Amino acid sequence: MANLNNRETIRVQSFNAGQFSSGEPTVVPEGAASELQNVIIKNLGQAQQRKGLERKGDNPNSLVSHWTFDASSSADDKGSNDGTDTTITYTDGKFGKAAQFDGAASLITVSADTSIDVNTIGSMSLSAWVNVTSDGENDVGRIFDKTDDRASPTLGYVFNVQNESASTVKLRFFVKYDGGTDAEVITSTTMSIGALHRVEAILNADDSADIYIDGSLASYGTDTTGVGSPVDDSSQDLIIGNTSDASATFYGIIDDARLYNVPLTAAESDLSKIYGLTRFRVPGTIDRVFRIRSGTLERLDDDFKDYTIIDSGFTTGKETNFVLAKVSDGTFRLFILNGTDNVHSMTTGEAITDEANTNADPPRSSQGEFHDNRLFLIDSNGNINFSDILDAQTFDRTTNIIRPRRIAKALKSFKEKELIIYEDRGIEVLNTSGASPLTTWTKNLFNENIEFASPRTVVNAGDDQMFLARDGVRVLSRTQFDKIETGIISQPIQDIMDNINQDAIEVACAWFVDSKYFLAIPTGTNTENDTVVIWDALAAKLAGNIARGWTVIPSGTWATSVFSEMAFNDNELGLIMGDNRSISLVYKALSNDHDNGTAIASRVTSIDHTVDRISDAIWDPVHVVAQSGINTSITIEGEVNRTGFDTISTLSLIGGAPILPIALPFVLGGTARARGLFRSKPIGRGRTFRLRMSHSTYNKRPTYVEYSIFVRKLNPRFT
Repeated sequence: MANLNNRETIRVQSFNAGQFSSGEPTVVPEGAASELQNVIIKNLGQAQQRKGLERKGDNPNSLVSHWTFDASSSADDKGSNDGTDTTITYTDGKFGKAAQFDGAASLITVSADTSIDVNTIGSMSLSAWVNVTSDGENDVGRIFDKTDDRASPTLGYVFNVQNESASTVKLRFFVKYDGGTDAEVITSTTMSIGALHRVEAILNADDSADIYIDGSLASYGTDTTGVGSPVDDSSQDLIIGNTSDASATFYGIIDDARLYNVPLTAAESDLSKIYGLTRFRVPGTIDRVFRIRSGTLERLDDDFKDYTIIDSGFTTGKETNFVLAKVSDGTFRLFILNGTDNVHSMTTGEAITDEANTNADPPRSSQGEFHDNRLFLIDSNGNINFSDILDAQTFDRTTNIIRPRRIAKALKSFKEKELIIYEDRGIEVLNTSGASPLTTWTKNLFNENIEFASPRTVVNAGDDQMFLARDGVRVLSRTQFDKIETGIISQPIQDIMDNINQDAIEVACAWFVDSKYFLAIPTGTNTENDTVVIWDALAAKLAGNIARGWTVIPSGTWATSVFSEMAFNDNELGLIMGDNRSISLVYKALSNDHDNGTAIASRVTSIDHTVDRISDAIWDPVHVVAQSGINTSITIEGEVNRTGFDTISTLSLIGGAPILPIALPFVLGGTARARGLFRSKPIGRGRTFRLRMSHSTYNKRPTYVEYSIFVRKLNPRFT
């Protein structure tokens, strides 16, 4: 090993300064990194691989079997109907891994069981995400098959693709009946090949059949209703991706395959994004999650497995927000705002009231705030209407109206009697002190230049407020002189801020929980949020700079339409999010070991370290410290003069408590640290050096503790 006595040491012991990705700064704080990807900064300044997403409400009791394929196997992740693979390979799918079928011999065999026999369960549903390469072997590639004969089945059910034409296929669902007429539908609606689609086959209670493609009911060229009862198929295995004699092999990939013992409804098959998400909490009375999708208000059941429809009377496709406010009888109601329909309110007993649309009723609104015992709502003209005191249902729109300097976009209570009015350009402060509205109340201009267009990004962060302006993330706080001031705090990640799609910035959303500000933004040409950045208040405090403590979840990892919060069975308040893709899912964030079966790839990249930016130097060796509760390894890479990273070595982490040279009379808790001293000289010499530590193993969460780089400057050469 190299002699370290003649080398300078660059040591980074803390990652509290967060990510610094905005170009070449003249001064970089200690502990900054040029990239902190998929990590969360811990209170001690260490960077730990983040946890992933856990679906909520996607596991109903009616779901009998669920083959996710995420573990590269056909195990049943819900029930006990595990499959046996034949000529199956696994690849990336819609969620994590998917089963790939070769169109010639691939199949998954699931042994016969009463839980999947159609004559036992009766009405049922089959569901999967598929990417079809062609219509498969013999032009009838199976998705599911539980029949005894491909050409002339005498029992069971089959769901397959067929009739390939012009890069499309049709779908067929068939169930054998004993009364002479079988339930069968063949779509006239076609489905494109070469792309992922969700397909569902449904046997209804009236013995008719249906097929949904991407959440929409298909049209049929063949449509017959079964007569009698389904034939006993208890002797027949269920085959995924083929028939029992392997003569109708599916060609393409199948992911997230499911079997339900009920017919899914049109609402359950719908694939709209989540337009609204909230926690309705009145201590001692209610504490539940509600969501809006496709104009339907739904409640997450107490077991967190399924959703119950509360009301379906809202306009579809509208961003929906919620405000908790007190009404005249002293109870709290959840007010539902989508800007198009009349304001609705819901009691803790889940009774819905249409608040109507007269002068004495709440105006149609998409933004509001319960402040100083009144409900304040922004109307369609950008003015602010307010209710009677302690009666959020009663308004006088003729008199009880506040006209801001410009168009009001968002409202947020700040301190005691102060209501912050965020306008399309500028911020005003409304002080509601005094018993006579519009007489004793005052409205003062705070800032006339800040451009604002993202109402869902305004959050209370302790005694401060944070929000996304068009020029970056800002914090609004009180100074020691009890005056309000604001400033940009996102300079370390300004390149990400500069990449926001300003034409779609209004869809950005944020939440503050666990001392962290989570901000979802649309970047590039995206019109939905595709990137999430995280600001850690504790890390910024430890770094001594409010603009520190930033990390990033890479573009395309989370697709977020709205954030909220909820304490589930663990009683720990956590972040939840609605998905903006057409998959109608709600997730608990930072709680799972993976993102929908996809391993979480964490990466810490140092800033450019240099001696004097003039002389070349030998950067050797490097010392890395990390820890983990589970055996795993971290890849160590180095880069000289920004010429590309080369692998230096791997650091093996041994899970468990530290190993000591003596036995202790008690169990020592904690997690073992691993240290590695690695030769980095072979990657070359140069003026700058960057270190990168990466980890992407499934179901592991290492912590990056610190690193040191030893460097010896070379004497300049003159010619």
